[in-house]
Parts: sequence; C-alpha cells; structure tokens
Amino acid sequence: MRIIHINQAHKPALANPPQEIIDEIIRSQFQVGQELKKYTGYPILLESLHKDLSDASSFSLEMAKISLSAKILFPEGFPKNFSNLDPIQKNFLYDQGVVFTLFYLGEIPVLYKSIHGEVRNNIDQQISEGRYGQVFTPRELEAIECAKETAIKTFKTLDKATIIIVFGGGHNFKPYCDKEGFEYELINTIQRIPQDQEVQQFYPTTQPLQPSSKNQSILFTSDSTVNIPIGLKKALNDSGMLKECVTKGYVTMEKLIDAYQNNPWVIKALGCSNIYNGICNNNITVDQLLKLNEEQVISIKHKFKDEALQTKVEDYINQNHKRKRI
Repeated sequence: MRIIHINQAHKPALANPPQEIIDEIIRSQFQVGQELKKYTGYPILLESLHKDLSDASSFSLEMAKISLSAKILFPEGFPKNFSNLDPIQKNFLYDQGVVFTLFYLGEIPVLYKSIHGEVRNNIDQQISEGRYGQVFTPRELEAIECAKETAIKTFKTLDKATIIIVFGGGHNFKPYCDKEGFEYELINTIQRIPQDQEVQQFYPTTQPLQPSSKNQSILFTSDSTVNIPIGLKKALNDSGMLKECVTKGYVTMEKLIDAYQNNPWVIKALGCSNIYNGICNNNITVDQLLKLNEEQVISIKHKFKDEALQTKVEDYINQNHKRKRI
C-alpha cells in the first residue's frame, strides 16, 4: 500500500491567533487543495474525522447550509491561483479548511475517517484538559488502521491501494509505514511557521465536524435550504457589494431570491456604492428598498447619499402607503 501524507497548518485552538499564523494557515490550506487535485479519485482520510462522509448537500441540514454557502462564495469552483482568493473566501477557507471546502463544493465526493469514534472521544478529553503529550501516537496509529480499512473498502486489497492522509505538520507516519512495509510519501505545504508557534497550537478544534456558526449566520436565518437561480449566482459573483450584503447579514438568501424574482431592480441597486454604503451605515435597509417600485429605485441610484438617501426612501415609502390607502 502507498500512503501519501499531505501535511497542513490548520485552524488552531487559540482563540485569537496572530495574523501571521492565520496567513500561513490559509496559504497552507490553499496548497493542500492544489495537491489534492493531483490525486483525484484516491480516498482521502482527514485528520480527526471519526466517520465517513458523502454528499455534503444531503448529509445533514447544517452541512447542506454550509455546502450552499461554499457554492455561493466559490461560484467558479476552487481557484487555481492564491491571488484569486478574495478576503471572504480566505476567511471561509481558514474557518472550514480546504478539505471540507472541496467536499462542500462537490469536488471531493467522499471523505474517510482517520480515527474511530471511541478513541477520538478519549483524545478529545485529553486535548480539552491541555494534555497534548500523549495524543500524537494514538492518532497516528488510528490513521494507519483507518487507512487499511479504507484500502480494503475501496481497492479490495492493500497491495494496489493508494491512500491520501491530510494531517498536521507535527505528525510523522514514516515509522509506521516502514514497520508495515508500506510505501510512504510526504508532501509539505507549510512554508513558514513562526518560531514561537508550538506544534499543539495547530491542533484542530475538538469538534471539526460541526459547521461553524459564523458561516451558518452568513447566509441563513432559517432552517430551510434554498435553490439559488443561475442568474442570481452570476449577479453575486459579478458584484462584490451584492455578495457582501448577503455575507454581512444585511439580507438573507431567501429574501434575495424573492427580490431577484419579483423586484430585480433592487438586486441591481444593491450593486451601487451609495445604496450599499447607505445600508452599511444604517441609513436604509433592504426591506425599505423592497417597498419601492422600479422607477423610485432608479431615481435614488447614484443621486442621494446618507441622510438624504434615507429621507428620499422614507418619502417614497410614505407616498406608496398613501396611494394604497386611497
């Protein structure tokens, strides 16, 4: 059997890591993604994963939500060049990790466990108590055992199997592979680690399978999932301000889809800097814009700012209300 270990720097257990570490983690995660694309079709074992996963869109409601978020944030799929990552995509990559990001995007169809549940529970307890010294070896042994299980499951034999293991840079699987007679290859993605960065600080959170609440709140305020029209996906991709209205919580995806279908002029207006700034500065809301007809929205685009914009929008709403009463 051949084991390829792609090492990674990943989100640490630190509450507020310095930006230097965050930047290195994002670069490492991006590079892991590029390496994984070279091995399409081979089983991937992910650090700390305690159950096999398939089809992120249907596995659970939480994962379906984050999968949809990923597809909105990466409408063209995972980029080939690091320079093409925008700040929101970098935050998502840092928070979720590249393996889950590719899984959510459908570019990795199945993820395989690297540890059995009962062993992980014991290790998580040690990590939560700050006892890192005795957790490396059992996790590495578990990964080798899970690699064997996955090889039998996918290749039916160990002899012809190639297994990808995505694990932190502090792990070394070569001694275990030498003992088992397995071929071993290490792919390094960690270019630079700060001198004062301890290995245990690159440990993942204790519950890596639970999607981040931050990314859930970015795009959703309800328990329902939504199908995003192709035209709206393109609009989100083309307009950074429209995307930020969603990601910053100024409008939900459900409401945006409704606006796209019934008030498309509002979608276009959200791409105007004065209206976007008015929303960011709490001078107007998307709900107020949705009460205006096309002519009224066009009349305020580019013409009014700040309090003047707020006054104009309120005037139009009052006019519409009076007309309805008449």
